[in-house]
Amino acid sequence: MADQGTHSRRSLAYAHEDFVGAISAITQKRLDVLALHTATIGLGELAAMFEELDSGTTEHTKVLVDPRR
Repeated sequence: MADQGTHSRRSLAYAHEDFVGAISAITQKRLDVLALHTATIGLGELAAMFEELDSGTTEHTKVLVDPRR
């Protein structure tokens, strides 16, 4: 992407309470984190996965990269 003289800067910060709430939901089984994990790929599949994720048509929500694959 060429620089057209405009810049966009974003940030997202979480408070400690956010993490406490998330961990609590996970440990109390109110949040199924396993359902979020949709794939584990190797480094050789990374470029294709980025393209798929960028396409807007993927069904993946959480992809883990395992360099040993």
